[in-house]
Amino acid sequence: MAIPPDPIDTVLPKATAAVVAEVTRIVAQDPQKPLPRVKEGTTDVPGQLARQVVELRVKEAIFGQAPAAGGTLQAEKPAGEYTLAPGNQGPFLLAGRAGPGAKPVILGRYGPDTYPVDLIKARLAKHGKR
Repeated sequence: MAIPPDPIDTVLPKATAAVVAEVTRIVAQDPQKPLPRVKEGTTDVPGQLARQVVELRVKEAIFGQAPAAGGTLQAEKPAGEYTLAPGNQGPFLLAGRAGPGAKPVILGRYGPDTYPVDLIKARLAKHGKR
């Protein structure tokens, strides 16, 4: 059985930026560990899908230090319950990383369609985000 998305009030405090963006390309993807064999028709497969580094084309910077509309950034999608593909779009909550070549990490369990933009914007003040 799939686990529901993390509540926005759990994820948003960890975010250092948020953007509405589209995945333009997969920069890198770790090798996929074999997933367990399941019966035909199974919709929930245990296991994690591979970590990816993706390029995002920003449509709107919601808060934090992020490129303006039209800019791009690379972000890490950790191993987890989903993968991204070019054309995926929506709001991305990001947690910054320090150091040379570091990329922000995409937060949330299920990708850019987990939290509506209006919900993110409505909760910014509650969590001290601008």
